[in-house]
Amino acid sequence: MINHDHLNGGTPMNRDTQRDRVYRAEGMAWSALRKEQPNALVLDRNHRTELQDAQWYVRRVSDWKEFRRWTPRIERAVASRDIYRHRIVVQMKRNGSSHSDGGVDWVNVTSRGVTHHRPRIRMTDFDLTHKGVLLHECAHWVGTWDELGHGPKFAWALAQLADKFICERAGELLRAAYAECGVDAYWS
Repeated sequence: MINHDHLNGGTPMNRDTQRDRVYRAEGMAWSALRKEQPNALVLDRNHRTELQDAQWYVRRVSDWKEFRRWTPRIERAVASRDIYRHRIVVQMKRNGSSHSDGGVDWVNVTSRGVTHHRPRIRMTDFDLTHKGVLLHECAHWVGTWDELGHGPKFAWALAQLADKFICERAGELLRAAYAECGVDAYWS
């Protein structure tokens, strides 16, 4: 929905009309999943740091063919050589904010003396080991620039990612919570 405040001297802005409902649905689903499977949402410790574990997890998401098909912004940038790779970079958030974010940000990454433009998500210390939050931030990359936020395509993609990268039960619980909270989740 478009905010028409620009008619009164303000600037137009896209409204994220189901953001609060998505957050509430995620809270319900992840809480229910923790009761059934206490460690289902916790990243496995395979690397020296939690950031490396998060990057490894997000790399698996980025490399999944279905996810790449859902992310035309990234794939177009790779095709036009605006960015080097489709993989999403995980970075620590350093500005004191208590919320992670993703989906609309790019970062320059230097590797072997060459700087590449890459998509990124920024995570807080608290969220870094939570699979649900990592997938939430990855889902922000789904769709086109006109579909930013927590719209139907985002919600649909998050449930698909939960099925694939947490467990099928996570996707089921999330879809049930979407229905209870009135979240629209579909691919159009």
